[in-house]
Amino acid sequence: MRDLSVIRKFGKRGHIESGLRLDMGERALDFPKDVFQDFLNSLSQEDFICYPSESDYNSLTKKISQLNNVPSSFVNLNFGSDQAIRNIFELCAVSDGEVVINDPCFPMYKVYADIFNLKCETVHYDADLDFDLTAMLRKVNDKTNMVILANPNSPFGKVKSMSDIVFLCRELQRKNITLLLDEAYIDFGGESATSLLSIYSNLIICKTFSKAWGAAGVRCGYTLSQPLNISQLEKIRPSFPTTGASLKYLMFLLDRPYLKQNYVKEVLKEKNKIIKTLDSRFSFHYGAVSWIHLNDVDDNFSLDKLLQTHNISYKNGLRIPYDNRKNWIRLGIKPGISDLLNQCEF
Repeated sequence: MRDLSVIRKFGKRGHIESGLRLDMGERALDFPKDVFQDFLNSLSQEDFICYPSESDYNSLTKKISQLNNVPSSFVNLNFGSDQAIRNIFELCAVSDGEVVINDPCFPMYKVYADIFNLKCETVHYDADLDFDLTAMLRKVNDKTNMVILANPNSPFGKVKSMSDIVFLCRELQRKNITLLLDEAYIDFGGESATSLLSIYSNLIICKTFSKAWGAAGVRCGYTLSQPLNISQLEKIRPSFPTTGASLKYLMFLLDRPYLKQNYVKEVLKEKNKIIKTLDSRFSFHYGAVSWIHLNDVDDNFSLDKLLQTHNISYKNGLRIPYDNRKNWIRLGIKPGISDLLNQCEF
């Protein structure tokens, strides 16, 4: 039966060249040519002709487990974190149940809730673009299947402390409710909750290679949880959760963690420069993510013109809670973007 209540929206891509792709939270800059050539030299025809072997997946799983300091039995691979999140919905959802989310949040939470016939109870942000975890708990009732929290939060990048996550895990475990913790942007700030996995059986963490690692195009994310949860997710895992070439690319990156570390340092350094150098003509909101929300004194008429002149891809026409302006811009951060912003003429 077709479900007409499920609504999907698909965005159009702008420029994807290095330094111009500031709209999707990806790595904004290409890797050095010599580094990427090393990866290309490692490829063979068999990476494209043949199905990957389970031993290849086990090797990647082991690398991921070492990265997160958990056993391999705590790791489940999938096509991007969005597919991993969908599988967690499939595992946890009970028809006519409820899920607690933020508003706004990653749009696919609502899509998957609709697909699995779950009602969304939403928690709104306060004037500081944050929210109290007790507000989430007040939304929990006997029908709640799952609570979803992105940490750092998207789209505003607020970070919950480890003590906050412990509090939420403990309260939800008492009620036998799953906590899905989405750590897509954890590399840009905050502390990963992986150390809590051995303590709380209701905790499921999703991570991705699409942001700081620079691997959005290979579509690989993963889930971390206790082995009982992972064994259930393995049953609904695709036969081949990522491609042969993708496996090699991810192993290549994991063997060179300095590439990710250096990029994160560049983003954080440039973010601080933006905050320090922009004058009073600009308003901005920033957090532990790879972008910044901006508006100028004429609702971004001038900033839109500047960015379009330089062929920058970005998000505009956005709204910020408790602000009446209708054209906030979400702009990814790359080295040198602060200098461009300061060229804005009014």
